[in-house]
Amino acid sequence: MDNKKYVLILSVGGSPKPLIKSVSDANPEMVYFLHSEDSKKDADEVKSHFKDESIEWEYRLIKDHESIKDTFDTAFKLLNELDENKYFIHLDFTGGTKAMSSGLVLASTNFSKINKYTYVGSSSKDGRDKDGVGIVRDGSELIKNQFNPYEIYALKEFDKGMSFFNNYQFNAALDNFKSAEEMVNDEKGMKLAKFYQTLIYLYSAWDKFESKVNYHNPKTDVDEKILLTTFLQKKILDVLNNDELLSEDKEVHEEFYAQIELNLKFLRNKISKGNRHINENIKYYLPDLINNANRRIEEGKYDDAVARLYRAMELIAQVSLNEKGVISKKHLKNNLVFYINKNAFEFETKNKRGIVGKLGLSNNPDFMDEESSTFKLPSRKSYELLRCLDSAEARQYIADKEMTNLVNSRNDSILAHGLEPINKDLADKLYDKILLYAKLFYPDIEENMKMAEFPKFNI
Repeated sequence: MDNKKYVLILSVGGSPKPLIKSVSDANPEMVYFLHSEDSKKDADEVKSHFKDESIEWEYRLIKDHESIKDTFDTAFKLLNELDENKYFIHLDFTGGTKAMSSGLVLASTNFSKINKYTYVGSSSKDGRDKDGVGIVRDGSELIKNQFNPYEIYALKEFDKGMSFFNNYQFNAALDNFKSAEEMVNDEKGMKLAKFYQTLIYLYSAWDKFESKVNYHNPKTDVDEKILLTTFLQKKILDVLNNDELLSEDKEVHEEFYAQIELNLKFLRNKISKGNRHINENIKYYLPDLINNANRRIEEGKYDDAVARLYRAMELIAQVSLNEKGVISKKHLKNNLVFYINKNAFEFETKNKRGIVGKLGLSNNPDFMDEESSTFKLPSRKSYELLRCLDSAEARQYIADKEMTNLVNSRNDSILAHGLEPINKDLADKLYDKILLYAKLFYPDIEENMKMAEFPKFNI
């Protein structure tokens, strides 16, 4: 107890014998009686039984012994006064009316500092009158430790955290799992709460398009930046597979952890250290981006979703241009940006008449600058270039009037050039269109989207 003063709180009423048993067994340094006017005499009898003058005795009156609220208010005030750093707090709710016991326990659930709960029962069925269902007979008292009801709140925090995680509210989920960690008393519960926090660090970073996790290593007390792939393997899957206390959770949430395994395979395709394999990796950014947009639709954040979908539309063309060899590899590797390489452009379009005029390049300062080796193209012009390079998919995209109308509606939105918010109908339609063209350009994209889906708890 780390030199804390042992405090026993008793609800009083009925026979004093069980309360005497509780005090004798606990051997406290301080006793608080929660009593009514009528049961004060029972408290006095308990006190008189002990000659040890080192025990401090305190009385707290419950005005209405049949009121849960009166008991709750008195108990809450008392518990609020007791400093958890100074006192080991033990509650025994044996005595008093049912309303008094209920009020005491209910008040205690607002505090994490209650160390022990007990109830004085009987040692056997014969230890009670009325055929085993009545009052405990003298001499048959048995102290029975009780479940800490505060831990029920920990279970609720776990459920809330899982629900927030499923809805991509990662900061809120993190708060819930931290609260759960503070509430549970068993090693498994604390380990699980910490493990879920680690999950959140990963998926929160991934959801923000980060390739690394900002992580405070408790062993070294140093902040670290770790690749998502390394973090997922070492801090999540390796821990899960090598910890017996977490193995049960793997069985309970089998589909959840199976999806995490798929996530790791996907991220290994997408992420390479120092962008060393960016030319091979780049196509995996597209399914990840479309999934991200879908998560925003699920949240009802339609403007955010459409902003991502518009970027996905542009990315489809950029990835395709990269496959055709006209994107500057240097800029892509070093800065993760899509610049057209002039030499490659001129080589690929040398037999294309009027290409400069079709793309409006005479008005592009970088293209016209003889010292510049690269230039940029906006989204529509990127598709125009693909069409000139004989892409049937780009030709279909440019001729799609519905797509043009959807893009124009997006341009009038609050996150583009106008003031109107995007509605769900527009977001859904644009999502379907983007997915259609993504599949035309990359037929296996849905398989990769499934691999990149965030896992969800089965609550």
